[in-house]
Amino acid sequence: MKKTLLAFLVMLVSPSYASTTLFSNSTTGNVGIGTSSPVGILDVEGGTAAASTNGSPIDLVAQSAGTGNQSGGNIVLMPGVATGTGTPGYVGVGTTNPKQELVINGNVDAMGSSNGYLTEIANDTTTGTTQFGLAKLTTLGSAIISATTDTDGIVGVTVSPTATSGNAQIAINGQSTCKFENATTKGDFVTIGSSTAGDCHDAGSSRSSTAQMIGRVLTSGAANTNQTIDLQLNGASSASGVTGSGTTNYVTKWTGATTVGTSALYDNGTEVGIGTNSPANALDISSGQGIHLASGTPTSTANALYAIGTSLQWNGAAIGSGGSSSPYDVYADPNTQMLLHMENNTNDSSIFGYTMTNSGVTFSNSIYKLGSYSAFFNGTSSSGDYMYSTANLQPTSNMTVDFFVYFTGNIPYKATTGLYIENLFNLGGVGSSTGQIGVNSGTSSGVPSAISVEWGTNTNAISVSYSFSLNTWYHIAFEAIGSNCYLWINGTPVSTSTTNVATPGVAPLYIGYIPSSGYYDYLLGYEDEFRISTAVRYQPGVSFTPPTAPYNPGPIQ
Repeated sequence: MKKTLLAFLVMLVSPSYASTTLFSNSTTGNVGIGTSSPVGILDVEGGTAAASTNGSPIDLVAQSAGTGNQSGGNIVLMPGVATGTGTPGYVGVGTTNPKQELVINGNVDAMGSSNGYLTEIANDTTTGTTQFGLAKLTTLGSAIISATTDTDGIVGVTVSPTATSGNAQIAINGQSTCKFENATTKGDFVTIGSSTAGDCHDAGSSRSSTAQMIGRVLTSGAANTNQTIDLQLNGASSASGVTGSGTTNYVTKWTGATTVGTSALYDNGTEVGIGTNSPANALDISSGQGIHLASGTPTSTANALYAIGTSLQWNGAAIGSGGSSSPYDVYADPNTQMLLHMENNTNDSSIFGYTMTNSGVTFSNSIYKLGSYSAFFNGTSSSGDYMYSTANLQPTSNMTVDFFVYFTGNIPYKATTGLYIENLFNLGGVGSSTGQIGVNSGTSSGVPSAISVEWGTNTNAISVSYSFSLNTWYHIAFEAIGSNCYLWINGTPVSTSTTNVATPGVAPLYIGYIPSSGYYDYLLGYEDEFRISTAVRYQPGVSFTPPTAPYNPGPIQ
């Protein structure tokens, strides 16, 4: 070998070569081949070929091994080592200014059946790795697949022979060879074997949703053979393990750690429904479901609905307080036009918050139907207690009035009609466009024995006999639906009128009294849970169970 090298050097410095091929700069010590201006210790340049001819290659071919299972020679590109704070040398292909250990300016063509990109990871010191087997990292940073229960976390395919020391070469991308536990079909998906630890598995033409996808098999073959695969580990795993199904237009929810299902939230792209699949507004909440608002002021109150204690607030003001907000902007059952719980006050609990004026009415916590109090009206033949609202209510063609009443004595007041009457509810006093409900005992003072309704232009829309008892609670419900009227007592229909009636005009409300001379009709007894609704609450002609708890003004609680 030494003789061969010596002959090569002598040939290079002989006059026949020195003048055209080899140049040595005596000042710098640089040697040039094909150039008389070497810029490095060894500068090899091919120059330019003659016209219409191809350029000649520069081949670096290491020495092949001799017979007898010997190794071939390496070609080593070793950049210079830096000192101090200097920059180390780099290797560049197609560039004169590499900035990394290897920089290639252009494409890389990896040829052959095993041309993957490799990395080296320390072998597990106990089990080692398996050549052509899948590899994953242990807590020690070693590459090892040892259990058939592994379904995820594969880092590549082991290329180097097995060992329990040193580093394993792991193909992490490109093409590589893997041993398959089952037969393969070219183009199928590859997952982790379940029969033999570390083997590949042909998962068929459909991508698995429960195991990490290793890549695609490029060759067809029998079970327990090595086949070529195209590694696609980088971002190719679909092993989320998520299962379940949903329903069209319903928002998905997690029903478990790895399972999904259908939520109660429905979204058709325009409207959203909670508990309903037919929302008609931007947000619809099905009947029977409420919204609970925790008490507290939001960061911004502008156009915000929130609760402060028991007060419902909108846009910075209590609803119905006359503040900057319009109560009609808040749809907490806007059909409840007035709601009086009679809980030791005349407060209107509807979203409209009408002001009721109390004229002598007292409140009892010993005789009441719902809640803790009721209102007592102490009517006599010449005077009585009542409550009223100076704000005009707006009756509608569909309207419901319902309340509880408790009579404590004979009717005390005789009206100009000659009948002894007690007023339970009145809109607008006496006239051709009012509305009222009253009871009477005929031409003499006594226990109420009949009930009548005047509505709009019909002064006798309903008149029916009914034997009331003293000191007993009764639930009265009246509905006007178009031109028809309906009346229930204790949830039982007692009368229906199909006589054409008109809707009363806008008018103030009176309870226990009629504001007209000769028609005062004072009430002697109690009333509780008084409600006016601009909607149909009960099905005409059908019995219902009267309420057993105070009414809620709407779905917002």
